Amino acid sequence: MIQDRDGSFAPQAHNLSGLSSPLRTRDVPVTEMPQTLGGLPVLELSGTPEQMGTTHGRRFRSEISLCADIYNRVWSTLSFEQVTEFVSAQRNLIEKHFPHYAEEICALAAAADINETTAFALNGRTEITLHQHTLELLRGCGSEPAAECTLLGSPLTKVMGENWDWASCIEKITVLNHITRPDGHRILTMTEPGIIGKVGMNSAGIGVGLNFIPGTERNSGIPVHIILRACLEASSFEQISDMLDEFARKDLLGTMSAISIMDKRGNAEMFEILGSQLVRTRRIQDHVFAHTNHPILNPSGHGTTDLENTLCRLHVAQALAAKGPLTVDALATILADRSDQVHSINMQPKAWGAIGSVGTIRSLIFDLENGTFYISKGTPAELPGPIDYDRVKLY
Repeated sequence: MIQDRDGSFAPQAHNLSGLSSPLRTRDVPVTEMPQTLGGLPVLELSGTPEQMGTTHGRRFRSEISLCADIYNRVWSTLSFEQVTEFVSAQRNLIEKHFPHYAEEICALAAAADINETTAFALNGRTEITLHQHTLELLRGCGSEPAAECTLLGSPLTKVMGENWDWASCIEKITVLNHITRPDGHRILTMTEPGIIGKVGMNSAGIGVGLNFIPGTERNSGIPVHIILRACLEASSFEQISDMLDEFARKDLLGTMSAISIMDKRGNAEMFEILGSQLVRTRRIQDHVFAHTNHPILNPSGHGTTDLENTLCRLHVAQALAAKGPLTVDALATILADRSDQVHSINMQPKAWGAIGSVGTIRSLIFDLENGTFYISKGTPAELPGPIDYDRVKLY
């Protein structure tokens, strides 16, 4: 690696060819949401919050218990009292500002036969993990979080997508929730069992992406997975922007995450939540925006770690995207890129603490102009060639 004058890391040499490699897809009819998509089970959710939580908990009872066991291993250096106190504060925020989500989570817990604290902990798992990471660093015994997730989007093509880099044990239980509200608004979100929202798109033409930022700022606000579900519930880009601004004004933010939003008209923004701060980081003049795992405007700030990896992936993603329009095909190829063998966009599996092997386990692409949701078939990090996708039209 070489270091730029501004202190950031840039790739020395990369093979930037190959953007024309074919994208292989399987179409799923818009009128018929399948039982599986990209190899993942699709769960149909509708009705009241209690009904949705009950359906979720019953269908994935064993998977929810397994997911809880996995994160309990991750949080092994936190005491039961520390986790309980942390979750209690998060639960109070959810009950006050999103009572319908609290009702859904409680119903989920009852149907899955787990206690409510565990269910709320799963939905706040990012912030609990950050909290543990901060305490470990203060004690001088912390390990680097696994670098994860590369996201790109283009307001010109209305295409956005990302790799989800996380644990192979989680990939085995990952699910897709297809939520239909009484007003007809639909959401398709990829998430973990027991967690009510993550990345995805909705029938209003909005795509929602996420990047984790390993840092040491405050992480005791509304959990990011709850915010992601609220973003997917929105009917307009402006509604999401106003909601996040309101949370910042009321001092309700407290995580280290970047939430990227784009709609079918090309309105787009990368919202970084840096502790209690809300920062907009997309440059309006750029035809493509990209995010990895550091604050864009202040890479070394907020206690962020593993800068060489995240900065390298960002440079490579931007260089590849500059070769032409960010079409679905081009983005699929970028998300599969391994031109840097050490810091590849398509993350090679590596061990990370109690959670085991971590790598790129799913790739998602949202073609918002055409209403099409793409998800990779199988685990991209295990595939040697072009990645196959399933696709379904949401509108």
